[in-house]
Amino acid sequence: MDITDIAAIVLAARVVGIPTQRQADGATVHRLSLHGQQRGQFAHFSLREGHHRWRLESVTDDHGTNPLPRTLGRRLSARLTDLHSQATDSPTSPSPASPPPAAGPGGPAHTRRKQTVDQHTREQLLYAEAAKRDVSPLQIHEAVSLVANSLQHDLRAHEQAIGRSMTAQEWTDRHSPDVFRQMCRRAAEVVGLGDGREDLVYTIVSAAMEAEEALRNDARPWQFEARPLTHPAEVTFPAYAVAYQESYGLPDHHPSSVIRSGGRVRMAIVRAVRSDGGAASLEEVTGVVSFTYSGLPGVFIATPVPDPGHPRCSGCGQWATEHSPPDSDACTHFQAAATDTTPTPQPA
Repeated sequence: MDITDIAAIVLAARVVGIPTQRQADGATVHRLSLHGQQRGQFAHFSLREGHHRWRLESVTDDHGTNPLPRTLGRRLSARLTDLHSQATDSPTSPSPASPPPAAGPGGPAHTRRKQTVDQHTREQLLYAEAAKRDVSPLQIHEAVSLVANSLQHDLRAHEQAIGRSMTAQEWTDRHSPDVFRQMCRRAAEVVGLGDGREDLVYTIVSAAMEAEEALRNDARPWQFEARPLTHPAEVTFPAYAVAYQESYGLPDHHPSSVIRSGGRVRMAIVRAVRSDGGAASLEEVTGVVSFTYSGLPGVFIATPVPDPGHPRCSGCGQWATEHSPPDSDACTHFQAAATDTTPTPQPA
């Protein structure tokens, strides 16, 4: 396991259970475990009281525990300190995906439960599917709100008619998919998705629901969805909202962002990873890319957004506005591409 793998695990920040501590040579040693990159893999980190650098101690998987002692740099250590503080201040019960206790043949089986999907993750899945189809987050948010209001109105009408409340599942069982599709079409027209694009809302919502269900039924740890970025070409969306998250930032804090071209984000990652000793990871479900610079304690988070339609340079793939200082990652002279060849993800 090299530093890129370790950085991707720390960036993904999937804490296992509650941090522990032990005494060693009269000093307190804090211990924090994170989900690894593979099914059933866990990375164990430690920090001696009075020190500032965390240390990777070992990695546990289905084959046992492999000692991998390695002291981490300031950036990753700051991130682990932040994660340790959050997990200590808001302790939770051990994760269902935690390593099972040691047992010989015939020992207790380790069971897994369905994952839960929080509201922020649900929105990211929805926005990612919308971005693939050039629909803005605001449009899909307004459309989904309209559909939800229509469903609530229909549920209240049924409640008055039958004298009891009706669940969303009961409503689904009583109506054909065409009814929900028509609700989505009306919402699409209201938010400006007419002219043959009326089915986009239904398509986006359905795809996001399928992605959410896949996560919900996936027994793998959440971190499995984030892996090291193997090549800048994997940054495939035409545009991203890029935000900088301080290492000490709160988990529910969403910093302000700027819109950058996919070409600009790719060049930033090249500079961060190859020239500055940073690391990058990719969430395959949402397309979100996280990357770091060795000289900065925080993390840059690039979230896919719809293509604003700016012409791209035939040389570097960046927009004309990104060719001016201080944006020095672009080529020296903008030349509009005759044909846009920037790779854009297509719906599955």
